[in-house]
Amino acid sequence: MSKKAIDATEFPTFSEMPSSLPYEISLLDYVWNSVQEDHQKLLALCEIFEIPNGESQFYQLSLALARKFLSPPKPRGSKKKWTKGDFARLVIEVEALETGRGHSKSWAYEQLTKKEPYKTLLKLKSPNKKSKTPADTLKTHYNKHKDDPFVTQVKRIIQEQSLDVPVNKSS
Repeated sequence: MSKKAIDATEFPTFSEMPSSLPYEISLLDYVWNSVQEDHQKLLALCEIFEIPNGESQFYQLSLALARKFLSPPKPRGSKKKWTKGDFARLVIEVEALETGRGHSKSWAYEQLTKKEPYKTLLKLKSPNKKSKTPADTLKTHYNKHKDDPFVTQVKRIIQEQSLDVPVNKSS
């Protein structure tokens, strides 16, 4: 005969008390002892997770356990897409690598394919089916957006503010 599984979140009832308990121990004592045992187990877990004593220690423990045993939610919606800012950054970085380092645009495209955010963005399906390499995709995006009014405005603001555009340290 199998025993009924006891839900760990509920207090035991009189019928669930072990029959080996002495007659003098009341249900209240049994429940109190169970609560004390559970409390000690929670304190031991707090020690394991290095959670300091305090008002919110069990809340912090529940978060630590959730982070350890539950997987993070999967992102909803479509993957990140190229934005106007990404295109402006591409144009500015290509031109900065070209003029600042004295290299060709082709070299700049190759270098940027190894850097974020382009490394991630290039994993997306390319709107240009003719691109054979990631550098070709960057070249296509550069040529398409180099004269875009938004890109031109961002470049003008950078020049007016005399901002130094950080150039990726690639050689």
